[in-house]
Amino acid sequence: MNLEPLNHHRAQGLDLDASMIPAINIVFLLLVFFMVAGQISASNPDVKVPLSQSEAPVSGTDTLIEIDAAGLMYLDHASEATHPATLTQVLKERSVRQLTVRVHRDLPAKHLDTILTAARATGLQTIEMHTTRL
Repeated sequence: MNLEPLNHHRAQGLDLDASMIPAINIVFLLLVFFMVAGQISASNPDVKVPLSQSEAPVSGTDTLIEIDAAGLMYLDHASEATHPATLTQVLKERSVRQLTVRVHRDLPAKHLDTILTAARATGLQTIEMHTTRL
């Protein structure tokens, strides 16, 4: 004859649930940690980069310049456009060593002239052009 109280099994189930709370806490802490520690850089949605067959990886950069379909130039994800006449001065002030350029695929190459002229004036030697792989 079994004289155990009926609530005995229910009490063991609660103990099992209570022992899962620290594991759940750790999972949530890890989730928050990776959300905060992971760097997600938002790119300008108006800039659709050209297509390419290059397999070269993208390296880190000091400064990012984006040119949208209207030809407006944005520096480091800024919300306001940078005037092309001030680009040389801005690159000198920042002591830029490496520059990454993202130009809208529908713009003619002449829009790169301003950037290349500013790079030459500041003595910049490394320029990367971002493209989308086919």
